[in-house]
Amino acid sequence: LMEITTDITGREDHKTGRPIIEVIKDTAKQKGTGKWSSQKAYDLGVPVHSLSAALLARFISAQKDQRTVASSVLEGPASQYEGDKEEFIQQMYKALEAAIRIAYSQGFALLKAGSEEYNYHLPLAEIAHIWRGGCIIRSRLLPVIEEALREESDLPNLMLSSNFSKVLNENVSSLRAVVQAAISCGVPVPVLSQSISYFDSYRAKILPTASLIQAMRDYFGSHTYERFDEPGIFHTLWTQPGYPEQKK
Repeated sequence: LMEITTDITGREDHKTGRPIIEVIKDTAKQKGTGKWSSQKAYDLGVPVHSLSAALLARFISAQKDQRTVASSVLEGPASQYEGDKEEFIQQMYKALEAAIRIAYSQGFALLKAGSEEYNYHLPLAEIAHIWRGGCIIRSRLLPVIEEALREESDLPNLMLSSNFSKVLNENVSSLRAVVQAAISCGVPVPVLSQSISYFDSYRAKILPTASLIQAMRDYFGSHTYERFDEPGIFHTLWTQPGYPEQKK
């Protein structure tokens, strides 16, 4: 996909002489593959931030009439990027390197979960090898992925492999910089921004937001929670004086 993107952005429109990308209407359609994959990921409880963001970007692009109205009602930053152009291009290259690895990590995690849930016994290393033969998601990373999966067939996530973790640690700062620049300029980069969100969530030993969510679930629905410091299932009587805690 990166290969054909390079080809597309270098083409001119025969009728106007403008870059062809500027005359193609900005309403992206879909055949359903992304939707089905996202739905199955949700069924399996597998986080696929990048895939979901790409799907939602297509959905909002289809709301062309609403976006046209919103463009004259909702305000965004007036600033444009004023940093060093060549430096930013290098940051973008590293950001894409990181984001692509993060996307592959999510995809193979989904394949692994589906294989375990449905007893497919998918040969993930062999799949990585087969994809090198002409699939639209073929990549120079596939040999690296194949090697990692052959070395450790039960690898829960490619980001934990030695190659992926090393490259991600080297390039993730560029991914942050590119996302920050895009936000400052009001440019939507849903997949890049969700890539860093996935990375930061996955590497977090503790997710305070998840603790708050579970407390809220217990507050409004008595869904209980677990504690860090004591085994068992607990429920707090949030609206009673002293909000006593019960162990289930």
